[in-house]
Amino acid sequence: MMYKVSIITVNLNNGPGLERTIKSVLSQTFSDFEYLVIDGASTDSSSEVLSRYSNRIDYWVSEPDKGVYQAMNKGIRASSGDYVWFLNSGDTFADTCALEKMMAACNGEDILYGDLMLQEGKKMWRKNYPDKVRLSHLLFEALPHPAMMAKRALLIELKGFDESLRIVADWAFYTLAIFKNNASYKHLAEPLSLFYFDGLSSKVENQELIENEKRKVLDNHFHNLLQEMEDLIKLNAVRDRLNQSKTLRLLNAFRILKMTDIL
Repeated sequence: MMYKVSIITVNLNNGPGLERTIKSVLSQTFSDFEYLVIDGASTDSSSEVLSRYSNRIDYWVSEPDKGVYQAMNKGIRASSGDYVWFLNSGDTFADTCALEKMMAACNGEDILYGDLMLQEGKKMWRKNYPDKVRLSHLLFEALPHPAMMAKRALLIELKGFDESLRIVADWAFYTLAIFKNNASYKHLAEPLSLFYFDGLSSKVENQELIENEKRKVLDNHFHNLLQEMEDLIKLNAVRDRLNQSKTLRLLNAFRILKMTDIL
């Protein structure tokens, strides 16, 4: 069965990044998709970029909003595809066949996700994701939002993204979809998108906000497990400090002591 995909790009004052994303979307070999751009009333060159590509964008709007998640929810409501894929301004597909690869792997699962290429300055690396998603994994990681798609019906059913959260509403949605609503999912071990480290969630100064918002979600939805999760978070912090120890790294390198022996 063939499915239609709605690709949604959210943008605010990132004209060069927006054009990079648009070009990536329009170069895809898979053609059964609609493309939507939700702009938050940008005052830079974004309006010129949108005008230049308007005949190849199925729907676009430029108006004030209250943040990225309100803009994403606006895109969901305006979309009509079976699946929704968010590729926000500045990010790109990993290659011209990324969408085709995802659709070839799709058998009607609620959520599909691939691997991610990450770029920070001139440095680029691949981040691989697990086939089996565990709640403990999501305490410290997030599924690759730019390299995944979800059924539009699921997004509508769960009322989209929680706009009271500033940074982790996408993490919250997929965590609750899988672990509270038993959404089916599938991992495709292919790098599907390229993510640039320049967004809110990438900034070190926002890490405390991310942790606080995650705790809020966990307390609201998994209250009985919260203490066990807090203990796991503390244990992970201890492990990270040990891994940073030069002495322990040296002992581990010479096989005198394995990190796992002390955990």
